[in-house]
Amino acid sequence: MKKISSNILCLMAIVCGLAALCSCGSEHKESLRGIPVLNHEDPVYDEASQSFSLTLTADSTDGAKVMFFLLDGEKIIMKNETGQFSGIAPLDEGYNVYLSAEWEDTTIVTSLEHIFGFVLPHEPIEAMSKEDLQQLINAKDKGIKLGENEHLAQAVMVTTIDSQNAVSTLLEAIEKLEQGVWTSVQVTKVEYDENNLITDVTLKPTEKEIKEEDYEEEVEYIEF
Repeated sequence: MKKISSNILCLMAIVCGLAALCSCGSEHKESLRGIPVLNHEDPVYDEASQSFSLTLTADSTDGAKVMFFLLDGEKIIMKNETGQFSGIAPLDEGYNVYLSAEWEDTTIVTSLEHIFGFVLPHEPIEAMSKEDLQQLINAKDKGIKLGENEHLAQAVMVTTIDSQNAVSTLLEAIEKLEQGVWTSVQVTKVEYDENNLITDVTLKPTEKEIKEEDYEEEVEYIEF
């Protein structure tokens, strides 16, 4: 067997060391890449064209080819690399958005996000009182369930206090009443936008008292 000179051994060690360093650097770069995050500003209305513009941005996409998508439901209606969309038609239900970030070794697509705010401006309406809203909720109002009440903004934020059964929408609150989990609700606070539409509601529900006989009816006894 031929002996390998000390100079060659040193050279091999240097090459191996550089390869290992490059490999570690690549893995380190991969670990620092992160997961792309899609951000958006509020839609901006253009009175002249009666349409909207929207700006989308993304984090953690360095070195990637990025494509932004605007969808009506599941149908793609616009896409571009800048995230700047204009000429968007009004749509009460709002639009979905997502982004695709493509690197040489991988592609990451974010989940759909829904954006409201593509509603034509209108004159302020008379504000609904919290007492009237409370009455409608306790009556399980069909208009609220269908999202057709003109006094409510598109996405009303709901906060529940003094309850173990928290909800985040008025529809969920009405479902709690229909299921008998709650017997009634008290509307303790409402907030409005510039057009007097209700945007935030705080509810204090009265929950059904579970009696011993009610519990026994739900327990199924199995004989062995």
